[in-house]
Amino acid sequence: MKQQLEFDKQQQKIRRLVNNSMMGLRFQDRIFENYVARTEPQQIALKVANDFCTRFAENKHCKGLFLTGPVGTGKTHLAAAIANKAMKEYYIPVLFGTAPGLLNKIKNSFEDGSDKIVIALGSVPLLIIDDLGKEYARKNADGWSWVHETLYEVINQRYENYLPMIVTTNLTLDQLKKRIDTAIVSRIVEMSDGIQCDWDDYRMKKAAGIA
Repeated sequence: MKQQLEFDKQQQKIRRLVNNSMMGLRFQDRIFENYVARTEPQQIALKVANDFCTRFAENKHCKGLFLTGPVGTGKTHLAAAIANKAMKEYYIPVLFGTAPGLLNKIKNSFEDGSDKIVIALGSVPLLIIDDLGKEYARKNADGWSWVHETLYEVINQRYENYLPMIVTTNLTLDQLKKRIDTAIVSRIVEMSDGIQCDWDDYRMKKAAGIA
C-alpha cells in the first residue's frame, strides 16, 4: 500500500510537470528508446543527448546542447527526449516550445500586463527552444527589434545564472547571427556543446517508404 501511494504521488508529479512544460502532445512520447539511429553520427548524437540528462541531473549548471542541421533529422525528437527524461525520471521542471511559440506566449502575457513568462523562461531549470531562427523579427532604427530584445533578455538571464538550454535550429551559425544577432548566438555557443545533425530527412524517407 505504501509503495502504491508513493508511485501515485510520483505519477501525479510527472503529470504536473508535463502539463506545465508547454510541450505538445506529439512530443510527449518522443523518448530516446524510439529515436531511430541507423548511422554512426546518429548514434553519437543519441548518446550525447542521453548523457546530457545524466550530467544535468547531477549538476543543474552544466552546459546545454545546441543542435543544428537540416529539417527532418530528429533534432526536435532528441530535444523532446531530453525533456521527457528530465521530467519523468528526474522530476526536473522543463519548459519546451518553438521560438515563435514561446515569443507569442511572452507577447500575450505582456498584453495582459504580466512578465511572468519571461521570468519563467529565464529561471526554469531547463529551457528548450526548438527551431530558433524561425521567428519573425522586424528591426527598428537601432537594428534591434522586440524579438531580439526579448530573446536576449531570456538567454542572457540564463547565461548569467549558468542555467542550461537545449536549442535546435535549421540554420548555420552565420545564418543565425544575421537572423537574431551575434550577441545572442555568442552566448548560446558559449553555454552549449554542439551536435551537428547532418544526415537525410527522416520524415521524407519515411513518407517515400525507404526509412
